[in-house]
Amino acid sequence: MLTEAYVREQFEYLKTPDNLPFWDRFADTISFTVTGTDSPHAGTYTTKAELAEKAYKDPGACLTKPMISEVRSIIISGDWAVVELFAYGEAKNGKPYN
Repeated sequence: MLTEAYVREQFEYLKTPDNLPFWDRFADTISFTVTGTDSPHAGTYTTKAELAEKAYKDPGACLTKPMISEVRSIIISGDWAVVELFAYGEAKNGKPYN
C-alpha cells in the first residue's frame, strides 16, 4: 500500500544530482501541472516524455543554482498520490524563479 512516507522519500531524489530514480517512478501517462506566470515551463503535461522534453529539459540553463523543492501536502488514495510541490530558485536575471 502506498504511504505518505514512501511518497516523501521519492521526492527526496529531486534534491540530488541523480534524480532519475524519481522520474522512473512516473507512469507514461500523467497529469503534471507546472504553475507560474513567468515560467516558460508553465503548463499541464499529460505524458512523462512531454514533461521531460518541455518542462525539465535543461531547466538549469536559466538558473543561478539548482532549485530547492519542498513537498507541502500529499493526498493518497489506494495506489494514487497527489502531491503539492513548491520549488524555489533564482533566475540569472536575479528575479525569483518559483
